[in-house]
Amino acid sequence: MGRSSCIESRQDHARFASALESMITTDCRQSPRGRTRSTGFTLVELLVVIAIIGVLVGLLLPAVQAAREAARRSQCQNNLRQIDLALLNYESAQTTLPAGGTSENGLAWTVFVTPYFEQGVLHEGFDYSASAGSYTGSGKNALAINRLDVFLCPSQPISRSILSQISLGGSQTEVVNGEDPYTTHYIGVMGPKGRNDFATEFLNYEYEGSFWGADGGAATQGVLGKDRYVKLSKITDGTSNTFAVGEISWSEWTRYRSWMRGATLGSGSSVGAYMGSSKNLYTVINEPAEQDSAGNWLVAGGFNDGGFGSEHPGGTHFAICDGSSRFISEATELSVLKALASMNGSEVAALE
Repeated sequence: MGRSSCIESRQDHARFASALESMITTDCRQSPRGRTRSTGFTLVELLVVIAIIGVLVGLLLPAVQAAREAARRSQCQNNLRQIDLALLNYESAQTTLPAGGTSENGLAWTVFVTPYFEQGVLHEGFDYSASAGSYTGSGKNALAINRLDVFLCPSQPISRSILSQISLGGSQTEVVNGEDPYTTHYIGVMGPKGRNDFATEFLNYEYEGSFWGADGGAATQGVLGKDRYVKLSKITDGTSNTFAVGEISWSEWTRYRSWMRGATLGSGSSVGAYMGSSKNLYTVINEPAEQDSAGNWLVAGGFNDGGFGSEHPGGTHFAICDGSSRFISEATELSVLKALASMNGSEVAALE
């Protein structure tokens, strides 16, 4: 029995060696001249494979980018819902919505709603007794370097989220100890500016200040105006048909004011006042307010007329006074946009 097992073991080893030799000679055959030839990819085959991979990447990349933008757009819309909810919670607690910006201390509505984003400590850090225009000395700017993601559109690069060192007159700048404050991509709607196309006769929407100068004046029929505190009951056009906050992330205008800056006093109660936190609705979506479609200048200065818009394809987001947020097409007529920016214009326009 021992001898038989030994013979069988030798036979197994012989068969294994034969099989291994067969595998080696299969991958490496003799050419007619006696040289071995590899059976790997040829250069042409490799180029074809690379080309196929390139085509597949070209087909898949737009789909991946579209999926990412859809996610960013959804997050942006969620930001506006949170902002809307904070405004409504403020109104419930204080009986009115916050002013879009105050000329008394120069702060914005974005500051007043911070407790409703669980930012009570940040809210308490502001000096509400400091006068408008006093930013570097009052410590306001030091708080503006805090990043609040709820005020930033995720589709925007960091360069449009942080202010550069921009002079605000004299030696005053937004920079604090070498750090740049963050801006906000969401701006309050002061109201419509210009002609009311729904009126039975020629009629302009109400505003304060100079229409053509002094930074465009300030509309007064919106819910987040300068030094104006609005009750929801005063929104006679209906809360579901009235804009509260709009996206302005497409524009470089956002880089000129930090998220906490409201109104400056200007000369008199309204003339000459800058509004960093709210804007007049004066143009269609994604069109700069300083020029019309023919390239003609509309307003000298016109800072208060910064146009609403976004980097999202086809339109921009608005928060509605009923607590919802909507994506509004850039094809929407200006007359309809103005009607939605008005809280008491008695227009027939409504969101579909």
